[in-house]
Amino acid sequence: MEKVGEFDLIHNPFDFLLLTYSRLIKTPIVTTIHGFSSPKILAVYQKYNAGNSYVSISNADRHESLNYIATVYNGIESADFPFESNVSDYLLFGPDPSR
Repeated sequence: MEKVGEFDLIHNPFDFLLLTYSRLIKTPIVTTIHGFSSPKILAVYQKYNAGNSYVSISNADRHESLNYIATVYNGIESADFPFESNVSDYLLFGPDPSR
């Protein structure tokens, strides 16, 4: 956090934990909400709603009381990752370099 002033924006993928610092810094924070594991968590997001922005992972996974700026779907293009049935002693996952 000591270098926070060097950035225009902070992306917070760690749900509500970083929000507790959001009032201590001037750099805007956008938080990706990956779902609500408990109804009690909603109160934390609501507490920090003013001055913070949220991104949802689907339109169905939003709460009307929160300040969302976008939805960013957590999906991949399956054609970019062809299945390889020949097994080996390692795991490698990545897009097909020939595409």
